[in-house]
Amino acid sequence: MAYSLGDPYRPLRTVLRINGFVLGLLLGLALLAGPRSLLADMAVYTNGPLLPLRLAGATIFAYGLWMVLGASARDFELSALVSCTAFHALIALALLLASLRGELSNLGAAGYVALVVVFILCLAGALIPLRYFRAEFR
Repeated sequence: MAYSLGDPYRPLRTVLRINGFVLGLLLGLALLAGPRSLLADMAVYTNGPLLPLRLAGATIFAYGLWMVLGASARDFELSALVSCTAFHALIALALLLASLRGELSNLGAAGYVALVVVFILCLAGALIPLRYFRAEFR
């Protein structure tokens, strides 16, 4: 049923695939293997050890892989829906707090556009699974 037109999980599958590739695999790979100059341009590195960024990149990459592969599941368990909502909501909250505190003030125009796109993707990833929670409680 994962590929039929009557699939009730189609919006969730779409969000999982898009966010899995963009947020998980691309962002995770950039943090995991990106050079210092790229990380400085992304405003996530100023100086100091790179190990915390590399570990965060590995975690985000693994979760992105889980989202891409999990999007083809027949049904979604409540634990998958909760972890998807929590992951996206926490990233959106971190981006919002960093923006409000002025930690992202050295971003250029392209950086702000990317930040807004990532924030919107995170909000979609946090809100779309919520509509399936009620079906899981039955």
